[in-house]
Amino acid sequence: MKVGVSDFLGRLNPDAFQDWIMALEDYFDWFSVPEERKVRFVKLKLKGPARAWWSSVEEQLRRTHQAPITDWVEMRDRLESKYLPINYDQLIYEDMLQWKQEPKASVDQYTERFHELSVRSKAVETETQSLARYLNGLKADLRKDMLMARVYNVEEAYQLALQLEKQANVSSNRRYQLADFGGSRPTTVFKQKLAEETVKSDHARDVRGKASEGPQCYKCKGFGHFAVVCPTRDKRIAYVCEKELIFKDEAEPSESPSTSEFAKQEEEEEILKAVDLPICVINRVLTGRKQPLAPESNDWKRTNIFHTRVAHGNKALNVIIDNGSGMNVISKAVVERLELP
Repeated sequence: MKVGVSDFLGRLNPDAFQDWIMALEDYFDWFSVPEERKVRFVKLKLKGPARAWWSSVEEQLRRTHQAPITDWVEMRDRLESKYLPINYDQLIYEDMLQWKQEPKASVDQYTERFHELSVRSKAVETETQSLARYLNGLKADLRKDMLMARVYNVEEAYQLALQLEKQANVSSNRRYQLADFGGSRPTTVFKQKLAEETVKSDHARDVRGKASEGPQCYKCKGFGHFAVVCPTRDKRIAYVCEKELIFKDEAEPSESPSTSEFAKQEEEEEILKAVDLPICVINRVLTGRKQPLAPESNDWKRTNIFHTRVAHGNKALNVIIDNGSGMNVISKAVVERLELP
């Protein structure tokens, strides 16, 4: 088995210097190096700027007629005063108390640095104190999941944190796969569909922009024409019942056709239950314009547009609703019976 110590180049890295000093101590202990040989061995391991600095120290002692350094402890103190900050112990202790798990750091990385700071600070803690410090430094989501768990030392907390982190990674990967539609191919299809929809929406926007040029019709809210020439002006919708309603065209000079017809139906009320009312559907009727030679007996169809029956109390009423024919009337009897305002 080969045991050795690396060379020291004099880099100003406190942690690296501490590791090098520890490696020297282990080497001396392993080979039982005598005290008078330790200083000479360390001088051989100093390279570059570190060796130049040590040579200047020896030269200064020679000029001041002081004895050369032959004790390893004295040499180590000189090295620590050069390559360690004066408040190194204080800085390490503060880092140990303030150490937190970074957002992108894993539990292993956090735990490794946690133990390193504990060793370097040389702090004496109980297991309970170390556990509290370890839990307090974990991420908020891990710490929240571990509140109800019973752990008694840092090692148990570390194992539990590893399991929770693994579960969280599996859940996040599953959500990512669902968001990605299970792979690259579905994602490509989705992007193609999205591009097609974008092109269609742009085309529709261009069409609407072109169509919006010109006057607007107040009837159909379209553009490019007036209400007097609206294509939908002669279209009507009516309720057509399963039981055909028969009307007789009886003109009265003092009343409009729709009013006289409604009054006649009011006089011919029949008592039916609500369940006996006919079922009505909606159909489009009279979509063409009125012809000049059309028989006058069919004029009532242009004012009696909506026909249906409604239940009021225990009676069935025939209802005619005029929608856009030019006359808006309602019978006085209907207002009184239905108690309309």
